[in-house]
Amino acid sequence: MFLSIAKGVDDAVPTGAQWHRDLLTQMTKATSNRGPVLTDELAHQLAGYLGFRHFYRHAYSFFLEWSEVEKLVTPLEKVWDQVKAELELFLEEFR
Repeated sequence: MFLSIAKGVDDAVPTGAQWHRDLLTQMTKATSNRGPVLTDELAHQLAGYLGFRHFYRHAYSFFLEWSEVEKLVTPLEKVWDQVKAELELFLEEFR
């Protein structure tokens, strides 16, 4: 979703090793074509999932500790609901 907004609305897609994190940051900034897609608070929460993705892709699953994964799993439904709400708000304002 964020990549589609970056391509289709911003006409600017981050590149480089940190492009996922840069894209997330880009979605918190207003541009001349749109308002912010995400609040800074939600982007901060989503950054935790990016960190997990990075770790998991570069480690073996047997290194996972439930106490760390639990921090991401427990609030997941609430975070996803917030993502949907902020995207819906963005779409309403963008039209």
